[in-house]
Amino acid sequence: MVGKSSKNREHGRKRRVKQSSYTLGIAKTKSGLTKAVEVREATLSDGPMITGHTALDCPLTVLADLFQIPLRLAHQEGGGTLDSQIESLLNVEKQMRLNGDVAGTKKAVIDILQLCFENRAWKTLNDQIVVLSKRRGQLKQAVSAMVQQAMQYIDETPDIETKIELIKTLNSVSAGKIYVEIERARLTKRLAKIKEEQGQIADAADLMQEIAVETFGAMAKTEKIAFILEQVRLCLDRQDYVRAQILSRKISSRVFDADASKEKKKPKEGDSIVEEAPADIPSLLELKRIYYELMIRYYSHSNDYLEICRCYKSIYEIPSVLEDPDKWIPVLRKICWYLVLAPHDPMQSSLLNSTLNDKNLSEIPHFRSLLKQLITMEVIQWTGLWNKFKDEFENEKNMLGGSLGDKAAEDLKERVIEHNILVVSKYYARITVKRLAELLCLTVEEAEKHLSDMVVAKALVAKVDRPMGIVCFELAKDSNDILNSWATNLEKLLDLVEKSCHQIHKETMVHKAALQGYEYGFVGKAVRDGRSMSFWLDTWVSEKSLAEIYPTLYRLDNFKACKVADRTASVHVERAPVADVEGESQTDKMDPDVGKASHEDPPFLTCTACREGREM
Repeated sequence: MVGKSSKNREHGRKRRVKQSSYTLGIAKTKSGLTKAVEVREATLSDGPMITGHTALDCPLTVLADLFQIPLRLAHQEGGGTLDSQIESLLNVEKQMRLNGDVAGTKKAVIDILQLCFENRAWKTLNDQIVVLSKRRGQLKQAVSAMVQQAMQYIDETPDIETKIELIKTLNSVSAGKIYVEIERARLTKRLAKIKEEQGQIADAADLMQEIAVETFGAMAKTEKIAFILEQVRLCLDRQDYVRAQILSRKISSRVFDADASKEKKKPKEGDSIVEEAPADIPSLLELKRIYYELMIRYYSHSNDYLEICRCYKSIYEIPSVLEDPDKWIPVLRKICWYLVLAPHDPMQSSLLNSTLNDKNLSEIPHFRSLLKQLITMEVIQWTGLWNKFKDEFENEKNMLGGSLGDKAAEDLKERVIEHNILVVSKYYARITVKRLAELLCLTVEEAEKHLSDMVVAKALVAKVDRPMGIVCFELAKDSNDILNSWATNLEKLLDLVEKSCHQIHKETMVHKAALQGYEYGFVGKAVRDGRSMSFWLDTWVSEKSLAEIYPTLYRLDNFKACKVADRTASVHVERAPVADVEGESQTDKMDPDVGKASHEDPPFLTCTACREGREM
């Protein structure tokens, strides 16, 4: 019964209309006409959006004053004390809130905060922020406007304690409210900065880690990146390298390669609206430089020289760095040094070759010669190298990024030794440990230690026979490798056999052609020594040339301009057979020794090879 009676009283209060009431229900015009209006939603910039049961005929100036009526009355009735004015404005806020008036509620809330700020009542300001946020049915737009308005007062606070108290109050109000998550992230960042200035780096890092901005859809991309980079920086200052690595992985390196010149797409209906980044947020390219500088700090902790080199390479590729020689020369020097310090692997070799192809490297010739020595398969003398580049090595302390590290000199010597061992493995299959130590300018124990370290790191394949004092650099082949090598050798052997058979067949066909010319009794020309007679084009066997009789063989021959003597080097050429007119052979008129030649041995081809070709 008590709840029902209170509801009835509240309902009756809403329906009651008074001339000086705070309720925005009746508007009077100069003509005396009254119209019932109901304000559903409005904004301060666009003015009230009014809907009524009947059409509105009152002037626009009167409608514009409707929002100011309750506030003016509250100031007049409140008197001069701060508490009374706040109480009057709270009543106005209540009426606006219960009527669902967004613009009026926001205006009332902002006026309350402005009143406290003008009177420099900071404690009252904090209290009113908490009270307004906890009122029943408080509108989201009002809370958001209240937080944004209060954030403008942070820089106006008289001391650091008041500033911290105001930030903490706004943080407590915005906690758990998704519509003010961006404001909460900005407040946390400002509070962490204050903690850092006070020397409380651990507390500042803990505060920043509470906010996961990667889940904020309405925050600008550059602001997200800047916030995460601030988290990484605080973790590095705290020397919490594990958390720094985890946070850095939230940023993909591909995000810096996005084309900023492209126009932003208009958001579709239903998409969340992304806010613009504040003016103090750096550009995307500047954030890229900051990101890789922080990653250099992280990798320097573990002396990961190759990753440090890649970070400097990314900084070197920024357009603003490439345009200024004063910026890219120190960066390029760092790239060269860290390439030399990095252990030998495929990535290091690729970066080394790409750096050598850079035209800007000609501006620093000392470093070009240093990289040239690394790709040249020759033994490097450590003492000569160190004496030549010692001054350059020491000057890096005054350059961009500072010194190369405490262990850089030792690591440089170790890299030179590893390079020399790789060179020896290229030229020697087996070598004594004593000779290896002499080439490396080390003792036997040191040479064996460096060789063992490279074998363990899988940078080299080697076996050491200690009793014999011999190092073997040959690769250990498994059964599959051996079978593959055999198969390759057999394939080469078969190719050679096929080529040999082809050449034998070719020579056989050539000699057959000559024998067939004699058997058919063709009239030919006198060949004599065969040096002036073309083997293929002249008619020395029959009435046609051999090129016309055997066109296929002619095409296969690689030396078509050969002479008869070239093809019949072992043939004893006497003369060409000539048939008698009466059909009687003139063999009887030949020399007695020649006349004894049988039909198997023609008088103009008496070599053994021809006889064998004829039999075939």
